[in-house]
Parts: sequence; C-alpha cells; structure tokens
Amino acid sequence: MKPCGAICRAFSHDKDVFAKYLNALRNLYVIEELPAWNPNLRSKTAIRTKETRHFTDPSIGAAALGITPEGI
Repeated sequence: MKPCGAICRAFSHDKDVFAKYLNALRNLYVIEELPAWNPNLRSKTAIRTKETRHFTDPSIGAAALGITPEGI
C-alpha cells in the first residue's frame, strides 16, 4: 500500500511522516479504508483499483471545513 500519493507530493511531506499520521488516524478510528470495489463482472479489472479513505464520523470532516448545521 502506498499511503502517500498526490496528497504527499502536494504538501511536500515525507512519506514516512504521512504514513504515521494515517496510521494514527486509523488507530483513533477517525478514518477507515474501504477496499477497491470489484462487482465480479466478466471483466478481470476492478472498477476501482485503490482503496478509498473515509471519515468514520462525518462531523469531523464538516468541522474541519468549517461547515455549520445551518450551512448544510
């Protein structure tokens, strides 16, 4: 698994530091990773080839973006 990708390049963070942050967020149950989706169709390729990360509690993302209940 490559935890860094475009986010790491955009912010010029060290890959090891970024991986430690992701691991800490996983351990605190702030984010969870969902595997790539493969509907078992005739094609051998997966629809999504990489896992996606989601906030476990959407209120954390809303707070980070500064969204209030009135703004939703």
